[in-house]
Amino acid sequence: MRHVFADPASPWAAPRYTEAAGGVRRRLPAFAYRITFTRS
Repeated sequence: MRHVFADPASPWAAPRYTEAAGGVRRRLPAFAYRITFTRS
């Protein structure tokens, strides 16, 4: 997940980013073997 969506000053800010990130974190154990994190 990109931090640009978490930054309230960003034009791409997502108002419920924290809730979405929490859901992603809870699901990571079930899908961890298929997830690749990249940096840009």
